[in-house]
Amino acid sequence: MDGSCNKKHPVLAVVGPTASGKTALGVALAEQFGGEIISADSMQIYKGLDVGTAKVIPEETRGIPHHGVDILQPDELFSVADFTALAGALEHEISGRGHLPILVGGTGLYVQSFLYGVRFAAEKTPDGLREQLAAELNEKGPEAMYAELQAVDPEAAAAIHPNNHIRVLRALEHYRATGKKLSEQKADSLPPEKPYRSLILGLDFPERAQLYRRIDLRVDQMMEQDLLNEAKRVWEHRDTYKTAAQAIGYKEFFPYFAGESALAPCVEKLKQASRNYAKRQLTWFRHMEGICWLDASAPDVREQAAHLTNEFLSERMSDMQEENREGISGALKTLAAVVIVFLLLAALYVGYQAMQVLFPPNTYETALLATVEDTVDAEGVLLFEESYVAGGGTLGYLVADGERVSAGTAVAEIYSDAAQATLRQQLTQINDQIDLLQRSQNTTSVQLESLRKNRSAALYDLMDSLDAGDYEDTDAEKENYILAQNKLWVITGEVASFSDQITALIQQAATVQSQLGNPSQITAPQTGYFIRSSSSGRLNAGSADILALDAANLKAYVESSPEIARTAAQARSFRALPGTMPGCARPNRQKSCWAGTASP
Repeated sequence: MDGSCNKKHPVLAVVGPTASGKTALGVALAEQFGGEIISADSMQIYKGLDVGTAKVIPEETRGIPHHGVDILQPDELFSVADFTALAGALEHEISGRGHLPILVGGTGLYVQSFLYGVRFAAEKTPDGLREQLAAELNEKGPEAMYAELQAVDPEAAAAIHPNNHIRVLRALEHYRATGKKLSEQKADSLPPEKPYRSLILGLDFPERAQLYRRIDLRVDQMMEQDLLNEAKRVWEHRDTYKTAAQAIGYKEFFPYFAGESALAPCVEKLKQASRNYAKRQLTWFRHMEGICWLDASAPDVREQAAHLTNEFLSERMSDMQEENREGISGALKTLAAVVIVFLLLAALYVGYQAMQVLFPPNTYETALLATVEDTVDAEGVLLFEESYVAGGGTLGYLVADGERVSAGTAVAEIYSDAAQATLRQQLTQINDQIDLLQRSQNTTSVQLESLRKNRSAALYDLMDSLDAGDYEDTDAEKENYILAQNKLWVITGEVASFSDQITALIQQAATVQSQLGNPSQITAPQTGYFIRSSSSGRLNAGSADILALDAANLKAYVESSPEIARTAAQARSFRALPGTMPGCARPNRQKSCWAGTASP
């Protein structure tokens, strides 16, 4: 360890997912080692938001000072750069009193930015990129944008909730503007050295179910502590409490206050959201280097934490003693250097004053970079250029609703009867089984514990989706669980290989394919977006007539909800306004539909 590192102030940090016991451990360590706590929670800074943020109560502090809590009104904004500046000032004050700064919280970005000394520099966004991303969000939907982020920057995606559209677009904006991931930006923004000597203690549970039970229990306790009234206050001020209105613990109750849901489903939704948030927290912290992970369920977890902290601080004391010995030996040299420097400074000052009289300096002002944003709400009409493709009989779709396809792509099949449709379904299922077994055999030597954790995580993800009613995700999560289980069997030798099963399935697939034959296909006439379902309230006038209307007449026409009647043989093309999103509406569910791209 070099001398520059030894002179840095020591900082202790206690991190982990929600409900893991960070607050209690931080207080216990502060009592033992003379510490003061700096909150690293992005929501506990706000006054009046106590229950939903699990804010520490006076009895829990045990007289230990807690900083960074209750410092802002809920309508004020607070960024990670603000936190880094605040925590830096607090650390200086606490260390100046001879106490140990202890960072406690679950906002990973706050902890990482402060301890690593992240620099927050202005970033130039190419003109039109932000608008382009917003248009893509409207066109493709939030799921597609989040999937793109997962593909280009999985680390950033893991730390961002899929419903946080602003952060998703911000991460994609950075990637497209710089070609770098946000994680790479973090590395570029790091100083040559960390500003502090730090020990980071991470709390986790070996069994995910233990953590989930604690989270569910905490939510039940919050409800007993009048969380509902606190959430109602956020709901009533949701236009000004913008950060709180998006926070877990409050937004889950908005459907209840709006009269759209009973209370019990909202409570269960909060439990689910809290469990998902805990998973994202763990993902973030596991990507941070240097964390000493502790089993939060261990009966001696406080003793383990105290032992590590004592070793950390003892190393610092030894370094300080060595520095004092070196300081005494160089005291005389320092004094002589001070005298020489003083004389030089005096001479420079006299020279500087003379230059000021002879050559008056120019006056300069510092230019500050700022971004000003404004929004305008407006109503309009969206017209599309559409092509309708009719198909009779029993249809089977080959692409997803809203999927972008190229011209000539097969989007659907026409089956002669229901039996042929059943054969296609059987063939698809068999091919999926073959693919899964082939991936199960592509297993390299890995640690058994890692495979077991993957299997457990996949199972809990599946159970979470079932509990939340997110049935669209269950097929993929079930596949992840089976894949993890199969790989575990191969590694442990319980199954030698899946070659025999794969061979049998390939033969079965060939048989089904011969019975299926070659059904007639419906292809896309041009590149665009395939849409299956129909919509109502269509405008029955031509595009030229609609564009010729003034604002008042257009508004009256739209409010009349004119509908257009179509038959299987009819098709109509609509001209799309510049910059609008393409779309399509089918006349009925028995017809296939094709929507082309929007054109000015």
